[in-house]
Amino acid sequence: MGVIIQFLFNYVTLPLYAFVTQFNGLDVLGDGNAAVIKYLDEKLSIIMEESYEHKYLYDWRTKKPTIFRATEQWFASMEGFYQAAMDAIGHVKWIPAKMEEFTEKERELRTSSLTRKQPNTGSKETNLDEVLCRHKERKPFAYGLCNECYEEFMKVSGGLDEGSDPPAFQRAEKERLAKLSIQENAKLYSLCEKTIVSISAGKY
Repeated sequence: MGVIIQFLFNYVTLPLYAFVTQFNGLDVLGDGNAAVIKYLDEKLSIIMEESYEHKYLYDWRTKKPTIFRATEQWFASMEGFYQAAMDAIGHVKWIPAKMEEFTEKERELRTSSLTRKQPNTGSKETNLDEVLCRHKERKPFAYGLCNECYEEFMKVSGGLDEGSDPPAFQRAEKERLAKLSIQENAKLYSLCEKTIVSISAGKY
């Protein structure tokens, strides 16, 4: 059985905090539904009650279903942990020594892939010096597109909505990142291959 709580807040003014705390800790799949229905019946005189099957939201920490999704969130900066780990790696004796170079390249690759992408602010300014659309010979105008592709996109899509990047930019950016990843993986593979050849040749 499920209860559509949204109806209550859209059309009836009730103290939200009092309403929520009254049901704290109740099991959604157990007595939680019955308690909410009883409350609604007392306050609003429910005309009809009907059972139906549906999925509940599950709390990611407790793995239990919830009626209300928690709004509090916790974040930890990994910067301090990361630097401590990098300092510890500096004290490791690598055998073979080439593996230190391999690890360094992997770390650079991971760091570059985790670089935070700046949100779209609606400005046409771009830090891209290459055109990501099909007209590679032209200069970038906005969002990695040439002037013609940008105008075409604005005409077809009606403009940018809520900070999203144009589909052409997203597609081209995915292709660029995939190409970059292939190149980086090829470099790492080449480095590993050289290390393996050196080991089998008895250089270590």
